[in-house]
Order: sequence, then C-alpha cells, then structure tokens
Amino acid sequence: MPGFVALLAVFAALSGGSRSSVVGEEGTTPAAAAAWVNSSAVARVESSGDGDRGAGRAGCHGRCRCEVDGLLHRVDCSDLGLREVPSNLSVFTSYLDLSMNNLTVLSAGALTNLPFLEELRLAGNDLSVIPRGAFTGLYNLKVLMLQNNQLMSVPAEAFNNLHNLQSLRLDANHISSVPIGCFSGLRLLRHLWLDDNSLTEVPVEALSELPALQAMTLALNHISHVPDHAFSKLGRLVVLYVRHKHS
Repeated sequence: MPGFVALLAVFAALSGGSRSSVVGEEGTTPAAAAAWVNSSAVARVESSGDGDRGAGRAGCHGRCRCEVDGLLHRVDCSDLGLREVPSNLSVFTSYLDLSMNNLTVLSAGALTNLPFLEELRLAGNDLSVIPRGAFTGLYNLKVLMLQNNQLMSVPAEAFNNLHNLQSLRLDANHISSVPIGCFSGLRLLRHLWLDDNSLTEVPVEALSELPALQAMTLALNHISHVPDHAFSKLGRLVVLYVRHKHS
C-alpha cells in the first residue's frame, strides 16, 4: 500500500500543477527526483531482503530482467522476440533495453509514461519508420541507440523534444536522407553515429543545428566529396571520421 500511495503521488505531480518541480524543460536528475519525493513526505516502500526484488517485479514485464536501485528501475528486455513495447513498465524506469527484438513499429505514445528514462536501447530491431511523438515525454533521455535497424531516413520530427539527449546512434541502417530540421531540438547532443549507411553527401544544413556536437562519424557511407567549411558551424567538434565505403 505505501508503494501504491507513492506511485499515485508522483503521477499526480506529473499530470498536475506541480509537474514543473519534478520534470522541467531541461529535465531532472534521479537525485533531484528522489529529493522531491522525500521532501513531499510521500510514503515509500520499506522493505528488506526479497522486498526490493518484489518491488522490481511489480513494474517488470514478463520475461524481462529488472533491477531496482533506490527509486529507479533498470529493465532489460533484450533478445526476447518482442513485437511491441511492454505496456506495464514502472514510471521510475531509468534504463530500458529493447534491443535484438522484432519491433517493426514504434507507435506514438508508447513510451510516454517514462519521464525518468535516461537510456533507451532499440538496436537490432526492424524499425523502418519512427513517427513524430514516438519519444514524447522522455524529458530526461540522454542516450538513444537505434543502430542496426531498417531506417531509410533520419526521422524528420521524432527527436525534436529530446532536449537533454547527449548520445545518438543511427549507424548500420540504410539512411540516405537527413532532413533539414531533424536535429533541431538536440541542443545538448555531443556524440552522433551516422556511419555504415547510404549517405552520398555530408548533410551540412542538418548538422549545423547541433551546437554542442563533439564527436561524429560519417565513415562507411558513399560520400566522395566534403565541401569546404562543411563543419564550420560545429565549433565544439573535436573528433570526426568520414572515411568512405569502398564499393
């Protein structure tokens, strides 16, 4: 019952007027979330021994492997043959591994109720399109892995609200198009993988909207020419790989 009360209290805060004190535009840290829960005198689960494991299973999908660290949950659902995102994940999930499954569609809103999520792994699925709204509500996401899928283009609008994202992997897809504006919301992105795709030119305009970018790889594409000043707007870029793919 105390755990249920705590969960209701956090849901109420996220959906009500006090939401900004938990999850703001720039996100919140796990420590800040825990401090908020404590300062609000929300009842917490008092358990020992198997109690923590029981709390973890409460928000753990079927065959997934889950760990609880204080308030936060780490959920590993990799290589389980899943065809859709599990629907009963804990609101306190901070790490979610859905790699090496059979996901073909990532529907809008499938991950909305995970405001504390910091790392999302979707590598090795069969995703060909990621719609607008697929990552809505992931205010704290810092790491997103989408390598080894079937993407033909960088999603045009799916990343726009990921204001705290720092690392994005899009390597080993079939990407030949990088739309202008697709990175416009990623003001804190530091690392970008676009290697092993089907690009024929450097996406200069799209990349110019990444002011914090420090490392990027465009290797193993079909880029034969790099324009002068192609990276002139990337003032913090210190690591760059552009080696082209041999036919």
